[in-house]
Amino acid sequence: MTNRAHLRRRDDRASGPIGPIVALLVAGVVLIAGVNIVMWWLAAGGINDGLQAGARVGAAYGATEQDCVDRANAALTGPIAPEGTSVARPGPITCEIDGDTITASAEMTLIGWLPIMPDKTKTYSKTEYKEAPPTITNAAGPSS
Repeated sequence: MTNRAHLRRRDDRASGPIGPIVALLVAGVVLIAGVNIVMWWLAAGGINDGLQAGARVGAAYGATEQDCVDRANAALTGPIAPEGTSVARPGPITCEIDGDTITASAEMTLIGWLPIMPDKTKTYSKTEYKEAPPTITNAAGPSS
């Protein structure tokens, strides 16, 4: 009588590593998607900070719309830059003065790293009130 317990059946060959391989692939996709979402969040914060800086400079008395655009472009750093990165591509920044406010805005495309995460395009804007012209008062009081 032979001991058949040590013999393998033909349909059992190479089925052992499939489960761990699939689990590693799924874990990798979840990890990459999570990092991509965090980078989108950082890029959105970067564009908001840049637009806020531009609007603040543009709100100063005597500042122009071009001052606002220049400052907003200079403030874009980190995961977002005016020329774009692997995380986001900003559109041109525009600043518009409307009465006593200035609004800095830009459209930005957040780049998905996986086919299950398509690119997202969103418009961001920040508004500040313009400074009033300085008033000059006579500190000595009315003249007689």
